[in-house]
Amino acid sequence: SMAERGIIPRAVEEIFDYVEKRSLDQGARFLVRASCFQIYQEIVSDLLQNTENILCERRDRLQIREDPVRGVYADGLSETVVTRPDEVYELMTIAASRRATSATKLNDVSSRSHAVFAIVLEQSFENEDK
Repeated sequence: SMAERGIIPRAVEEIFDYVEKRSLDQGARFLVRASCFQIYQEIVSDLLQNTENILCERRDRLQIREDPVRGVYADGLSETVVTRPDEVYELMTIAASRRATSATKLNDVSSRSHAVFAIVLEQSFENEDK
């Protein structure tokens, strides 16, 4: 039921509800982007890069950087523009399917990586310079 849903679907839907309500206000425009990376054996990999080869050279070995304005980020990480909650859920499914896994004594398909799924929400107004 709706009341029993987890925090992730609630948070994602809240983001798009906010965007819809604020877009009706005076000239507010939004851009929502999603990204996901994993850290596996100290290697940072983009889980959403548009490629069929899961371990392609371009997606592996991203560098973690820090910027005074941007903060901590994975250099070269792809971002996908999303406009609806179901697009976010689809990306989450794709990312989960690409995570590094292996068998353990208790679980045949245990995740062997740490993953970070991020949603970035940018707001601008029509009277702002581009």
